[in-house]
Amino acid sequence: MLLRKSIAIASIIALTSTAYASDVKVKLAGKLDVQAGFSKHSDKGAANTSILSKNSALSTTANIVADASNTLDSGLVYGAKINLHTSTRNNRSASSHLYITSAAGKFEFGSDKSVYNKMRITSFSNAAATGGGADAWLKNNADIGYSAAWSNYLDGKIRPAGNLNNAEFARKITYYTPTFYNFQFGISYIPDTQNRGFRAFNDTTHADAKTAPLYFKNGIATGVTYNYKFNDDLTAKAAVVYEKGKTVALATDASKRSNLKTYTVGTEIAYKNFSITAAFSDYMKSATLASEPYKNTKTYGVTGRYNHPSKISTSLGYYTSTAQGNKYSSVTLATEYKIMPGLMPYAEVTFYQTKGKYNKKKKKKDSAGNNITGTLTNSIDKHKGSLALIGARLEF
Repeated sequence: MLLRKSIAIASIIALTSTAYASDVKVKLAGKLDVQAGFSKHSDKGAANTSILSKNSALSTTANIVADASNTLDSGLVYGAKINLHTSTRNNRSASSHLYITSAAGKFEFGSDKSVYNKMRITSFSNAAATGGGADAWLKNNADIGYSAAWSNYLDGKIRPAGNLNNAEFARKITYYTPTFYNFQFGISYIPDTQNRGFRAFNDTTHADAKTAPLYFKNGIATGVTYNYKFNDDLTAKAAVVYEKGKTVALATDASKRSNLKTYTVGTEIAYKNFSITAAFSDYMKSATLASEPYKNTKTYGVTGRYNHPSKISTSLGYYTSTAQGNKYSSVTLATEYKIMPGLMPYAEVTFYQTKGKYNKKKKKKDSAGNNITGTLTNSIDKHKGSLALIGARLEF
């Protein structure tokens, strides 16, 4: 009797599940990017571009996402995006999360990027080709922390050693309001940036708050955007994003670190086929020690873009930053051609220069002629370089 009841209940559950599952639609989306990079740098001691090649390399990145969703008669949409494992390096374009969209707004639960990253406008927002992807190729002094791209702390690209395909960010809860009077607001809450989507919530294998990189507790990211259409030819939009959190002290810290506080302000104006973006970011002494002589990190940038009717787009951008006293600036000329649906070849060239200060340990020899570490000396890093990228991107 019990067995028959169990079979009947199981059958009902199976039929119900099938009925619900049939309404869920699954779509696959993905991106594959292949690049050839050629660099030139005035620092003769700079590391190789790839392991064996001094100034050139080939690169590939990819991602594939399964999006399962359903729309009810009431207009409510629910679903999940699941980032699938790739054999080549994952470009982290999307991460796994559950979402619910209704007239009340949109909720996201999982490990996707925060409001700060999704709502902001930077000088890379309308750039052609890689849109600021040059920073991974740049050859800078490893002793200096230059800022070569728009970034933030709560969406830091922390990957565990030995598994570089993990695409998940810290687990979080995010909410976006509906758009009203051209405004939209958003907020993300990240209890623990160590609790990242690619591992168990209590896994301490790669959780090392006692040494770099930095981690934060009770992180909050907020953002507001404004979009306005003057007419069919002229539009404008602006965004302000802000993040905060409690900095976790490192075992190597000689003094207490400041808590996390950063913001980015950006705007974009588009007229017919032309657009221009400008942005400013301030890290406001985030995660710095009281003993550090330079604490501020600020970033500025502007990019102009032209979309030709022939599906060729070109952009020219300028970017500059001062990261705790170390200056970096670059100019990037980029072009792309949407040659056919989903396929886009591109090319860009970046010219950059650095100027920074750091403490260098001077090598000495003891009485026996053995190398020993001497005293710290003030050193100056001042270099120029260029980078050319040629590639193609397939999206579906």
